[in-house]
Amino acid sequence: MTNLASIPMEAELAPGGMPGTGERMSGSLPGLSRRGEWVRMGGWKAAGTGRQGRLPLRCRCLRTPGGAFRSDTEGFTLIELLVVIAVIAILAGLLLPVLGRAKDAAHRTVCLNNLRQLQVAWQAYTDDHGKVPTQFGDYIERAQPGSWIVGDANEDSDDYNLRRGTLFPYTANTGIYKCPSDRSFMTNSSGHFPKNRTYSMSSGIKDRHIKLPSQVRRTASVMVFAEEMDVDEGVLVLLYPPKRRWAGNDYPAQNHRGVYDLSFVDGHVEAKRWVDPASAVPYGLGGEDLRNLQNMLPEIP
Repeated sequence: MTNLASIPMEAELAPGGMPGTGERMSGSLPGLSRRGEWVRMGGWKAAGTGRQGRLPLRCRCLRTPGGAFRSDTEGFTLIELLVVIAVIAILAGLLLPVLGRAKDAAHRTVCLNNLRQLQVAWQAYTDDHGKVPTQFGDYIERAQPGSWIVGDANEDSDDYNLRRGTLFPYTANTGIYKCPSDRSFMTNSSGHFPKNRTYSMSSGIKDRHIKLPSQVRRTASVMVFAEEMDVDEGVLVLLYPPKRRWAGNDYPAQNHRGVYDLSFVDGHVEAKRWVDPASAVPYGLGGEDLRNLQNMLPEIP
């Protein structure tokens, strides 16, 4: 047995106790106790009622790491609870940005893989038909049948026109036409829908009347497909120098924190970073970003 100082504690009356079953009690234990022994508490006071008296009350005394004794009926104090909440908030603040960057990196990997598959399909079509796939129709209309992609992503709410494109037999997967980070929407008479496509073909392939990859002098530098900001009829229109402005709203997307993905004639894919994302304004001055893209156009014969 160990002599204990008067131990303040709070406990509940066991069922059948007085003055009421399960009523919270507070008082002190002025007697003797061993660690972990059930003891009886003589003086009690009904918390919040002002009633007091003497009834047998059982509670368990435990020694804390510091040597003090406490009742095992104690709960968290308000300060302890606030500390736990603060720690959780700090951890969440540290982890969420990391998780966001990891998710974006995964989406970029998928996006690059999509472009790689489209580029492989582009080359396979060329091998089978003796000419590169292109786009039919002018740049303000829907792409016509026979194009690498048919229709207009600003109007098509399903994948019907994706399947009508000349590349679909070589891809057989409508999912590779869209980057997972692309959150753009389109609206037609049926409602509001996510766009079904992210990628467009460089206008240089059509404008220079490229028939075969062998006609391209710098195959590792000439772009074929790229993510487009406001994807529509399937062509990313880029004006040749000395033009210094964007062709309307035709400029690369910014789906990956200021980075866009693209593929090249030789089959490789790359990620390019915007130098000045604020320059992406319809008919605005393209600056260094436009010059970089103009360097990826086929040379004028």
